Amino acid sequence: MTTSSKKIYILFNTRLSLNGMSGGDRINLEFIKYWNNLCDLYILGTNLNYNFLIKNKIKINEQQFIEFPESKFTPPHNSLKIVFIYLKRIFSFLRNYKKYDFSNGDLLYSSSDLIADSIIACFIKIKNPKIKWVSGLYLIARNPFVGFENQKSIKIKIPSLNLLGFWLLQKISFFCISRYADEIWVLNKFDKKILEEKTFAKIHVINGGIDFKKIASIPKKEIQQYDASFVGRFHPQKGIFDLIKIWKLVCVSKPTAKLCVIGDGPKPYVNKIKSLIKENNLMDNIELLGTVSGDEKFSLIKSTKIFVCSSLHESWALVIAEAMACSLPVISYDLPIYEGIYENNILKIPVSDINQFAEMILKLLDDADLAVDLGQNGQKFIEKYDWNKTSAREYEQILDLCNDRYDT
Repeated sequence: MTTSSKKIYILFNTRLSLNGMSGGDRINLEFIKYWNNLCDLYILGTNLNYNFLIKNKIKINEQQFIEFPESKFTPPHNSLKIVFIYLKRIFSFLRNYKKYDFSNGDLLYSSSDLIADSIIACFIKIKNPKIKWVSGLYLIARNPFVGFENQKSIKIKIPSLNLLGFWLLQKISFFCISRYADEIWVLNKFDKKILEEKTFAKIHVINGGIDFKKIASIPKKEIQQYDASFVGRFHPQKGIFDLIKIWKLVCVSKPTAKLCVIGDGPKPYVNKIKSLIKENNLMDNIELLGTVSGDEKFSLIKSTKIFVCSSLHESWALVIAEAMACSLPVISYDLPIYEGIYENNILKIPVSDINQFAEMILKLLDDADLAVDLGQNGQKFIEKYDWNKTSAREYEQILDLCNDRYDT
């Protein structure tokens, strides 16, 4: 691994809470952790973002964190307030821009395409044209006027405010990114193909990753309380409503089958899930555990027999890799992106075919040897996505981009 004196900024300005963790957040934390001793690294963001790093045991000193001012912060309760908070962060940065000097920077990596990152990164790039700008764009918003199940549908639906807002804001962000970023990082070849038709910026496919050795070393709980596990946000994208229907079908054949659901989400979705569980008489079959993280999460997953992933839209699906590292067989919908990532090491079901999904769950519950074999084979395969390998590869990528700065 190459060590350099390159000055690299990581823009991390989008956290709204100390709780929860998106896939993009995990990528960012791992890059910071791995790159920290290899270059002159600085992180840009508000105090909340700094505290998030500290909470997740990222070892940086105060001098490495360039704090952006933020007025009194109250956690958002709806999408409009989120937009308002991000706009305040942007305007606050612009008002105080003269306090910062990025002229000697070699590279700026914005860790997301959210406006609080992308617009600020765009401004820094315009003011410092020699600095190389890499933007992460790890989930392309799908058309909110059709369902997640079929993006080619001609049937129009009224989108939620959250979905519509994400889609519109990403268009604003992409306007900036596509015109000023030197390189855009995505998580799969399908997103690369979509974006290559819309920008002259170089599109680079990175891998997600896992802390394989740590996950593999965590012991499972002694008592096996659940047959299957699910981890994800309570959001239509994650197929959470399909999950309830699937488990109801499982319980027709196995009335005592039990599923644990790890995750949380907006209150309306949480309430809807609870109502569906009650309406389908699944109170004894599905347990909502809320947010569980760290060793406790992996210990819990390992104590189940199967991992189910009913997501309808993903860019990499970190939870699948984590479940595979736990040596669990994984059943998921057959999203095109999985082919180039997990190959044939997960069991893929046609999208929205809840009957076939339930049948596959029952098959594995009835054949313990098959479930164990699939889990062990998946664990061997997923070791190649260890975070150290991913972080090392992408560090070499940014060094090459930095060196291009002096060749042009």
